[in-house]
Amino acid sequence: MAEHDWMKAVRALVGKEYGRVYAWDAVNAPMIRHWCEIMGIENPRYAKLAPATMLQVWCLEGLTQNNYPPGSTTENPYEALTLIEAQGYPSVVAVNSDLEFERELHPGERLYYVTRLDSIGEEKTTALGTGFFVTLLLSYFSQRDGSPDEKVGQQLFRVFKFRPAQTSQAAKSASSEPAAAPKIRRP
Repeated sequence: MAEHDWMKAVRALVGKEYGRVYAWDAVNAPMIRHWCEIMGIENPRYAKLAPATMLQVWCLEGLTQNNYPPGSTTENPYEALTLIEAQGYPSVVAVNSDLEFERELHPGERLYYVTRLDSIGEEKTTALGTGFFVTLLLSYFSQRDGSPDEKVGQQLFRVFKFRPAQTSQAAKSASSEPAAAPKIRRP
């Protein structure tokens, strides 16, 4: 399949690093306790440390999309997805997310991450539709006690940005299964 001319501008973004996104709060004992309770983890070591698997939790934006703390970048790290969407690829699905940890975190540490557009695959057709696999690499850093910033982990995040496959009405009406009840959306 020949490459679309408009993809040149999108591919030019590969390798671009987007500015810092800060955590709203410092690593803290109450959030560690809540997270451990929800996850069913009973480990006394987490009275003084945050489980490494909480790394992404500290930098989440909350319920409001793109609600970043003061001082965070105003750049859109999903710029490539926006450009692809403008060309008629409106849907997105997360494919995989791989977290790597350098160490556990201590209460009082302030975190931030930077995002780099790692790669955009060739156009592919899957059962979901036709589109592009887009991979972002988020690098997490700690700011603590006036020390130099320290990398504490990274996350590879891949999505499929696609145009949904067309399904025939005949196939839909031929289905013998009853329609599923609509799912209640969570906030």
